[in-house]
Amino acid sequence: MSYAVVRSSETVPMTQSLNYQNMKYEKLIYGLGAVIVITGALLKIFHLPYGNAILLFGFVGTGLFQTWHITQLKKRIEELENRS
Repeated sequence: MSYAVVRSSETVPMTQSLNYQNMKYEKLIYGLGAVIVITGALLKIFHLPYGNAILLFGFVGTGLFQTWHITQLKKRIEELENRS
């Protein structure tokens, strides 16, 4: 089992340091965002319709998910800091 160092005198198991249950679909969401962005870029390169809309949707969706993900990680860090 791997461990994450919270403070120099205290360690917690890695499975407790990050909330894996709520973020198990993280890679899937990032991958779908990348596919949407690449699809939009290809549509723009080939001058096909809706390229701008799909590209914008991919960037905005991925950006919103990253913002949500960062806030969840910050909350988890605060929980771990307040626990000790």
